[in-house]
Amino acid sequence: MRRTHGPNSGHPARCFGCKVLAVNLAPTALGSPDATAAKKVGQGWERDLPAYRALRKQGYQPKAVDGAADLQARANSPHEIEGRPDPAAIERVMDAVA
Repeated sequence: MRRTHGPNSGHPARCFGCKVLAVNLAPTALGSPDATAAKKVGQGWERDLPAYRALRKQGYQPKAVDGAADLQARANSPHEIEGRPDPAAIERVMDAVA
């Protein structure tokens, strides 16, 4: 592949293609204030990802991978895992209001 843009291409200084090649993105521009934040997320997933996969294998749909290990340990019903309201609880509230 022949490079047609760049500092030695002979194009004028205002060439858009040459300017685009000079653009660099810092990791902080992508939403992470530092590289350690991404590393912390990866460390948390060491526990959460296997738990998320186990819940998915059982037929549940957790809201996210983050916190799946804690959710698996403390959830008492499928509604808690999936973040949906419990129909029985809704019925009790509706009966109390009526």
